[in-house]
Parts: sequence; C-alpha cells; structure tokens
Amino acid sequence: MMAVAAVLAPFPDALAKILTEDFGITAVGIALTRFGLQSLTMFPLILALNGRKALIIKNPGLNFLRGVLLAVASITFFAALKVMPLADAVAIFFIQPVIGVLLGIIVLREKPTQNCITAILAGLCGTILIIRPNFIAAGILAILPIICALCFTIYLILGKYLSKENSSLIVHFHTGLGATFFIGLGILVENLINPSEIQLTAYLNSSTWVYLVLIGLSSSLIHLLYIMAYRLAPVSTLAPISYIEIVSATGFGIVFFAHIPDPLQILGMAIIAASGLILLWAA
Repeated sequence: MMAVAAVLAPFPDALAKILTEDFGITAVGIALTRFGLQSLTMFPLILALNGRKALIIKNPGLNFLRGVLLAVASITFFAALKVMPLADAVAIFFIQPVIGVLLGIIVLREKPTQNCITAILAGLCGTILIIRPNFIAAGILAILPIICALCFTIYLILGKYLSKENSSLIVHFHTGLGATFFIGLGILVENLINPSEIQLTAYLNSSTWVYLVLIGLSSSLIHLLYIMAYRLAPVSTLAPISYIEIVSATGFGIVFFAHIPDPLQILGMAIIAASGLILLWAA
C-alpha cells in the first residue's frame, strides 16, 4: 500500500501542473477544489466507520491550524509547479525530514548526533543542486517547495499529537475541512476586496473540471493508502519506501512534460534521499 501510494502521489501534482500551465487555474483554486472534494469523499466513509462521533474532534483549534498549514503547503507547492519541473519540486519537498531535525534542534534544543549533522548538510547540498537551475529560471519562487516542506513538517508534528486523542481517519477528515474553510474564506475576503482578481468562470470548462475531480479523488485515495499503511507497519519500515515518489515524479515529468533532469539534478535527488534515510537510521 505504501509503495502504491508513493508511485501515485505525483499524479495529482502532474495534473495540477497541467491546470496551472495550460488552463490558467490558480494554485488557490486547485487547492480549494482538492480539499473540498477530499472532504466530500471522506465524509460517508468516516460516518460508516465511526458514526456521529466522527463529527466531533478534540482540540478543534489545533486541528484547524493543521488544516491551515496543509492549505498553505498545498498552495505553495502547486504554485511551485507552475514555474519548475515536477520532479524537482517533489525532490526539494523531501528535504522535509531535514527540516524536522532542524526544528528539533532550534525549538526543542535537541543535541544532534554526528550522523544527523552529516545528513542535514548533505540534504542541504542536494537541495542546492536541484534549486540551482530553477533559481536562475524562476527566481525566489524556486524556494516555494521548501516553504511547503516547512509547513508540512509542522503539520505532521501536530498530527502525531492529535492522533493520540482521535483516530487518524477523523483527524484527516477534519484537517481537510479546516483547509477547505481557510482557503474558501481567503477567496471570499479577496473577492470582497478586489472582485476582478477572482475568476471562477474557468471552472465551468468541462476539461478543467475533469482534471480537478481527478485531483480530488486521487488525492483521497493516496491519503487513505498512507493511513492504512501506517496503521499496519512501523514508520521505520515504510519511510524508505516513500522515496519511490522521487522516481515516480521523474517518470511523470518525462511522460507528461518531456522533462529529463540533468546529471547534477539527479545527483541532488539521490543525496536528498540518502540524507533522509540516514536520519531515519540515526533515529
């Protein structure tokens, strides 16, 4: 299940890249549709499994914050896909374990081991190798996947805390609701301030709706696979498998966009994957 999820994970991202590049759909619009459809598809499932108690969650404020973080992570990642190759954005996002360790050092005053320091430096070097050509082409926007990884890291930390008091499926559903509400509220406020900035007519195009629905449904399936996998096996077993996603993203990039990473970018991807595995082993 973990391997299937890792292989499929770049698919909705590839569709999002097509929507931003070819149809002019904004990253915010894609994120809103994704989380809205994800919440709709999850709702009957959690009701069937948990009944009415699925509608109640402990620590709703923290769960809403988690939804905000996921929304920001998604928007920044979709925005990154408009200006950089799919495989590059996915690979840079996998700096996330390094960011997790750095947060532990800075916030929790944890003392890193020599292996951790080596992995952090290696991960940063690998990221620079991938960002290098993208920064030249896209400028400061090339760091968007790093912002996404930072938000996602905090999102995961909150998820571990919240899952102690609620089932992971219920947490996932309410997080999606929080993300949908946050993005929808942002669009509403922006529309009140400057109506010309919000263009919803693109959603009436049948082609864009097909892509948007596929993004929502495939994202729900992928998250369910991740949830079920982590229920059945420990993180130490599953985490290395997640790096299949970098290879899969490279394949989707070649098939959909004819983008072949150069040798330095491939080296950067390998270094980032190695740094993540070193951190996992060190833990």
